[in-house]
Amino acid sequence: MLGDTRGAGGVIGELAALGTACSWVVTSLAFSQAGKRVGSFQVNYVRFFFALPMLCVATFLEGGWLVPVDASGHS
Repeated sequence: MLGDTRGAGGVIGELAALGTACSWVVTSLAFSQAGKRVGSFQVNYVRFFFALPMLCVATFLEGGWLVPVDASGHS
């Protein structure tokens, strides 16, 4: 049940999970329609150029570099 006896933190977490699930549904439907209209290659091309700057900003904020220079192929 929503917010049973977990307190405010449990309700916030459940609402965040619900919001995330709704976002996934909306983006899935939107990209599906866009792929049908202009083609999957063009949709992914545009998606890449929106995602790359956001990834660079996140990497810069985390490690001080625009690209993950300290990443290795070994676990």
